[in-house]
Amino acid sequence: MVLAEAYSVIIRTHAIKTNFKGGYEAFLYNLPNKTHCSDSDELDRIGFMVWDDMMIYVKSLVENNLSLSADFTLFHMLDGPIIKADWLEWARLAWFEESIDEFTFAWLSPNYGGEEELLFAYPNDWTPEKSIKATDYTPEGELRKRFQLLKNDKGFCTYWDPLSGKVRYVGRS
Repeated sequence: MVLAEAYSVIIRTHAIKTNFKGGYEAFLYNLPNKTHCSDSDELDRIGFMVWDDMMIYVKSLVENNLSLSADFTLFHMLDGPIIKADWLEWARLAWFEESIDEFTFAWLSPNYGGEEELLFAYPNDWTPEKSIKATDYTPEGELRKRFQLLKNDKGFCTYWDPLSGKVRYVGRS
């Protein structure tokens, strides 16, 4: 079971090991950012804050012999799979005792060989406090229309919302 924040590419681990050019090591070497997590045997997930960044990565997966829908899908933290994938199940769950927030998780369906006992995987430096919460999530289109760009430092953008006074941060791959 993998964490799925913002936009995610969720890939069947078996497909990476058998189809990706160069195998799993090459896949890891070509990760576009530090949001990767894996539940070891079933799913790998890479997260994106910007749709266009995700689509660049999707192109590289296809170029390396992975197939959209059969091997991987695109996922949104609030809406679930963007591309239908019968092999994937998901839910928003309050997972941590110390947090009232819900988090989005995805796992390989037991109908496709998924384990009954789910282990939670998330990026190395992730914590519930650092998470992207549904209550704080701003759709990309709204962010560009309503917010003012304050700073772009090598792909790490800082936006300000003049209506609420809140600041949002967007990392680019």
